[in-house]
Amino acid sequence: MRLAVIADTHSNVTALSAVLEEISRRKLENVVLAGDLVGYGPDPNEVIELISDQGIISIRGNHDRACSSGDFSRMNPFAATAAEWTRNVLDRENLEMVRGLRDEMVLEIGGRSIGVYHGSPRDPDEYVSSTDTAHDFLTGSDVDLLLAGHTHVPMVARCGERLFLNPGAVGQPRDGNPDSSFAEIDLDSLDVCIVRVSYDIPSVQERMKQSALPEFLARRLTSGR
Repeated sequence: MRLAVIADTHSNVTALSAVLEEISRRKLENVVLAGDLVGYGPDPNEVIELISDQGIISIRGNHDRACSSGDFSRMNPFAATAAEWTRNVLDRENLEMVRGLRDEMVLEIGGRSIGVYHGSPRDPDEYVSSTDTAHDFLTGSDVDLLLAGHTHVPMVARCGERLFLNPGAVGQPRDGNPDSSFAEIDLDSLDVCIVRVSYDIPSVQERMKQSALPEFLARRLTSGR
């Protein structure tokens, strides 16, 4: 059985649609999202509705939590501006959907136990950016597969028969490649393929401009930084 893992869609429905088309083309029926459905981008309602319509298993990220709570105190000014804008434009039903998400979960798919987090098992806001840190979490975990997002940079780490995976970002990549990123996992072998998908970045930037979202957030879509 194969699994698609996505993270950090960040209100970018153009990128998410392109990624889901590729997931469909690869005939991957199970999709897990490691948080941050919203924030930064211009399409929060459209992203939430698409995720709901597709039945994608999702947890909550730090931007989702900020938008649903109205507490932007831990965010930089650009992120806080976008989060406040997002909170103001979200439909009530979509806001409630985000509020109802869990911060973490453990799933059983294809005979594998899968822990899903946004940051890490000890802190939903932690950036796991080194394989040494990932190994520490794997050593202290009972799951076969530990999924995380938050850094917007793909990473794969192994510890024996266990795997740590960050699929990179759908809506705002930060590894120098502006193409959306997701991961395909063979749950039998735990082999991983990081997949990049191009999308219409200028159209997203134009919607961000029309919504008066910070110009910096629009520009970084082009650089992937």
